[in-house]
Amino acid sequence: MYEVFCHANLAPCLQTPMIMRLLILPVILLITACATTPGNGNLSADSLATANKLYLQALSSYRSNQLMEAFQAASGSIEKNPVNARAYNLLGLINQRLDRNEAAATAFRRALKLTPDDPALLNNYGTFLCGQRAFGDAQQQYLRAARASNNPHPEIAYTNAGLCARRSGDMAQASQFFQQAIQHNPGQPTALYQLALISLEKQRPVEANTWLTQYLNHAVHTPKTLLLGARIEAALGNTAGIDSYVQKLRSAFPQSRELTTARALQQQAGQTATTTSARQTPSRPFGHDWIQQRDPTHFTLQIHASRNRSDAESTAGKLPSPTAIYASGRSSDAWYNVIHGDFATIDTARTALTRVANRFPDYQPWVRKFGSIQTLLRQQSIAP
Repeated sequence: MYEVFCHANLAPCLQTPMIMRLLILPVILLITACATTPGNGNLSADSLATANKLYLQALSSYRSNQLMEAFQAASGSIEKNPVNARAYNLLGLINQRLDRNEAAATAFRRALKLTPDDPALLNNYGTFLCGQRAFGDAQQQYLRAARASNNPHPEIAYTNAGLCARRSGDMAQASQFFQQAIQHNPGQPTALYQLALISLEKQRPVEANTWLTQYLNHAVHTPKTLLLGARIEAALGNTAGIDSYVQKLRSAFPQSRELTTARALQQQAGQTATTTSARQTPSRPFGHDWIQQRDPTHFTLQIHASRNRSDAESTAGKLPSPTAIYASGRSSDAWYNVIHGDFATIDTARTALTRVANRFPDYQPWVRKFGSIQTLLRQQSIAP
């Protein structure tokens, strides 16, 4: 058995300003693991009891951030029981916190020699390796932890793998790991937050908003998620939405740095709206070129179809970007179809579908793959 140490609920981690501070999801073996520690059959009952007592003292001191006391107690536990894997695991975490990297690595490797398939140890060693920028080795440890048959929470290892991939600069791999995390636990808040953030960074605000909505189905807002919501609304050009998030930050987190950032975003959006309002025209929906540039495995929402181009443009104008219009059928008898959004997974598309269907009940929207639309457009030659 093992528990998530320090971050049993991952949502509070989102309040920390740096990505690497999110990458602290260490796992510590519980006391029940002592019965399965290999090779302790030759130790006396008194030695085992003393080793266990010292381990608990070390664990308590570690949790209280009394690192030197924790180090001394963990070392004493190992002296009494040299095959105590959980004590080596804790000693590795303590040395990591003390920036004794060589000693931390030695302790983690010793623990893994004793229990090589323990997901807690694999997760912790992976986090240590990622902190040393050994990204490839770290991913191997995380994946071993995630795939271990005795791991009741593989989403933790997948989330850590995603955070490590993000730190290495591989956004595609990070997104893949975060999605694997929510496949195991649809409410994993750190993974959902990161998927929303990555979608926004890819300039897909609709998809980002869908991930943020899924996050809120399982967790509560933090300053980080409220600021992310404001950024999404800014990307969608919705000044009222920005105002709403600023008000929430002011009410719940009045001293936060996120409120300061959101206010600056609000002011910028207001200035832009004032400057352009006199000459601004409604944004035109995208056409065939934009559709052909989408990933064919991604999904979109078919909103409406009309024989009248003006009617289709009117419908598209009621939706936030990205929205597109494509024509289907013969040129003399064309239908103009309105689609909305670019979603990487069927689940995010379905979540968005519910929101759009509630807003436009008369249109009966449905989910489609971009690949099917792209094939249709290649087979015909109607002007967008």
